[in-house]
Amino acid sequence: MGGGAGSAAIGQEAVPSSRVGDFIVPSLSVAGGMHEYSLVRSLLDRVDASAREHRATSVAALRVRIGEVAGVERELFASAFELARAGTCCAAAELEIVAGAARWECTSCRVEAPRGGVLRCPACGAPVRLAAGDEIVLERIEMEVPEHV
Repeated sequence: MGGGAGSAAIGQEAVPSSRVGDFIVPSLSVAGGMHEYSLVRSLLDRVDASAREHRATSVAALRVRIGEVAGVERELFASAFELARAGTCCAAAELEIVAGAARWECTSCRVEAPRGGVLRCPACGAPVRLAAGDEIVLERIEMEVPEHV
């Protein structure tokens, strides 16, 4: 590619808003969305730090896994991303949201418990705990970086 940029994996609109302390925050829906907006702002801060670290010229895509019991509405998260990305390194980035399945396992013998069942191990009767499905994970960042960094 000789001297160009390579790909590496690793205009604002007026929107309804509300005042929170000294900040004006876009309103995401009548029912809420502030939680998702703050999560997206944290995500964008993390991506910006990674982009600076790798001297990226832009971010092309992000993949985020959101667990089904993470307490995050994926549609609101995507809407918050659309609002918050303006003026950031992710302004033109595509966001892929992947659902993470909830999974419970025994605290004693690590046997997986069936979904929708009693929260006791089917093998030994010990209590089970949530082993997956409550996470929000930035799985992938695709960014344009100069070849000779």
